[in-house]
Amino acid sequence: MSGLTTCTSSSSACKALTPTPKPAQVSTTLTQNLKAPSDEPGADKISPVARQLSDALQRANQRDASLNRDQLRAVAQKALAQIHSVRIAPPHAIHDNERPDSDDSEILERARKATDFKNNLGHNPFKGMSPELLAAITYDESGAFTLHERNAAWSESYDQRQVWKHKVVAEAMLEYSLTRGDTRIYGQMLDYYRTQPAIEQAQMPDNHEKHLLEKITSIIDNPDQWHDVSLYDVLRRWLTAQPQQTLFSIMASDSQMPESTLPEVARPFKTATQPGDAMAVKIALEKAIAPCLPVKPQAS
Repeated sequence: MSGLTTCTSSSSACKALTPTPKPAQVSTTLTQNLKAPSDEPGADKISPVARQLSDALQRANQRDASLNRDQLRAVAQKALAQIHSVRIAPPHAIHDNERPDSDDSEILERARKATDFKNNLGHNPFKGMSPELLAAITYDESGAFTLHERNAAWSESYDQRQVWKHKVVAEAMLEYSLTRGDTRIYGQMLDYYRTQPAIEQAQMPDNHEKHLLEKITSIIDNPDQWHDVSLYDVLRRWLTAQPQQTLFSIMASDSQMPESTLPEVARPFKTATQPGDAMAVKIALEKAIAPCLPVKPQAS
């Protein structure tokens, strides 16, 4: 793609065109940071918790390296179907009695906390854990983790993605209000995708990275063309013009924006029958980054 080699700007969009290396495996750091106390001076003893998590990462790395994208997607779908099938009420209460095959007090206590979390009786024991570790636990089929632990790990991963989503949306809105630029959000989506574990990437559209790169290079190479059809431009004009004009009236009367050239995420507004409100900007941006986010299942 010629646009990838001619970009000289220091903007976030141009930076996004440079492949981002996958994050280094964290197994070594993990085992260094979770040492168990030892009676012997200078001893370097690994705690059972650190070893369990390090082993999970190793299994995840081996799995991701040996399976293709379609196979990883199938593994993820199977694991998530199992995790999300667990109910709070009987007859699934059998999972509340599930225990790890360990006599370590920390491992057993974490499993108990995961059960309490599933039953709305406590906090998530995996709060703040890295995405790599959360994915390793969520999709681990070795039996090292209880189903409630895997569910809790997935829940924390979901919450972290929601935090990322709200941050990206807010930054995109601020960027456009200040610079009238709309490339940053695509660069952030690309960076986010590239730093996800392979099994998480496999659950996103197959052409996700290519699509984002095309968006970025198209905006860089044809800024005027993109300005004419920018969803953010339409939304900004609407926010400036209301209440004299509704979002519907601006889009319906804009001769430069026939429906065929509207960004896909903007087309539902073309046929809107009710005036929108200020939340439309946020909603539209959230729809734009939806492919990066998991869908939280309905409570069963």
